[in-house]
Amino acid sequence: MLLRRPFSTNYRQKYSKNGTFVCNTNRSVKAYSALKLKEDKVEFKNIGPPPKRYTMVEGQSYDVYSTCAAIAIRGGSGGLVHGYGAKLIAPDSSQYSALSPFGKQLQEWSDVETFPRPKELLEFYDLESNADCKKVRESFAILDLDAKVFPCPKEGKTWRPRVKELGGKTHLPFLVDKNTGRSIYNGDDIVKYLFETYGNGQVPLSIQPGFKTSTSCNAALILRFGRGGKAVPILRDNSALKPITFWGYELSPFSTLVREVLSELELSYVQITPARGSKKRISFFQKHGNFQVPYIEDPNEGVCLFESASIIKYLFDTYALNPKKARGYPKNVAASTAAVTK
Repeated sequence: MLLRRPFSTNYRQKYSKNGTFVCNTNRSVKAYSALKLKEDKVEFKNIGPPPKRYTMVEGQSYDVYSTCAAIAIRGGSGGLVHGYGAKLIAPDSSQYSALSPFGKQLQEWSDVETFPRPKELLEFYDLESNADCKKVRESFAILDLDAKVFPCPKEGKTWRPRVKELGGKTHLPFLVDKNTGRSIYNGDDIVKYLFETYGNGQVPLSIQPGFKTSTSCNAALILRFGRGGKAVPILRDNSALKPITFWGYELSPFSTLVREVLSELELSYVQITPARGSKKRISFFQKHGNFQVPYIEDPNEGVCLFESASIIKYLFDTYALNPKKARGYPKNVAASTAAVTK
C-alpha cells in the first residue's frame, strides 16, 4: 500500500469546549497569502474524520497510484516554490516542520517574497484534463500564487459561457487579472505572463514551451482517464454559490483527486497553493496545529473537512444530482454528518 508522507511531525487538533473538532479559520485567506482582503472570521464545523497520516482508504489504490505516477512523469513540477531552500535546525515542537530527520527539524523557505504580489485574486478558468491548464496550475504553485478558479469541464454550463462573454471565445485556459486589467488565453502565454508579472521573468524549464513539456503533461493526464474533464449532473445552479476554499497543490496526489471532483461539479473555489517552501504552511499550522492537505472550507454549508475520500464523498453528496452514480464516488467511506441541502 502506498503511504502518504507526513506533512508535519507535530500533530495537534483544536477542539471546542464541547469536544467537537473545529476549524477556526479566516475565510478571506488573509492569513494565508499577501492578499489584502477584508477579514471575515468564521468557525467551520469539521464534519469528517480528523486528519490522518499514512492512510489510504479502500478503493483508492488506483487513483492514488496513477496520480503519483503522473507527478513522477512531470518530475514533481509544482511541488516546490520558486527559490526553495531548506536546512536542519534544532527541534521546536511549537513550529511547523515537514520532516524531522536525525532528531532535527527541517526549516524551509523561498524567494517569492521578493516578487510582486497581486492585491486581488487572479481568476482562472480551468479544464482539469487540459495539458495547457496543468502548466498554469503548476505555475501558481511555483510562484506561490492563489487564485479563484472557475472549472469549465466539457458539457459544463456553469462557467464556460462566461469565458466567451469575457474574452470573446470559448477557449481554455483563460486568465483574468484585475490587478493589471489583462485577460489572456493560451497556456504558454499565461505562464509567461505570470512569471513576468509575479516572478523574476524566467520561466522554469519544467513548464517552458516545447515538445517535452507538452508531451509529459499529456502523458500525466492520460493516466487519469479524463477525470475532472467532463461535467456530471449537478443538483442546482452552482454559479450562485460562494466559492469553496481549497488547500492543495500539484505534488499532493490526494489534492488532485479532490480538485478533479470540484471540476466535475463545476464548483468555483479559491485555490490556496501551499507548495514546499510556502509560508502559508506556517499559517495553516498555527491555526490548526498541524499541516495536511487536501483541506476544504465550504461557506455554503459552514463546514470543513480533511481527508480526500471524505471530501469527495461530501462534495458528491451535497452537490451532485445522482451522487452514488458518479464516477469515483467513495462507497466505502462513512457518511458525513453534514446537513445536505436538497
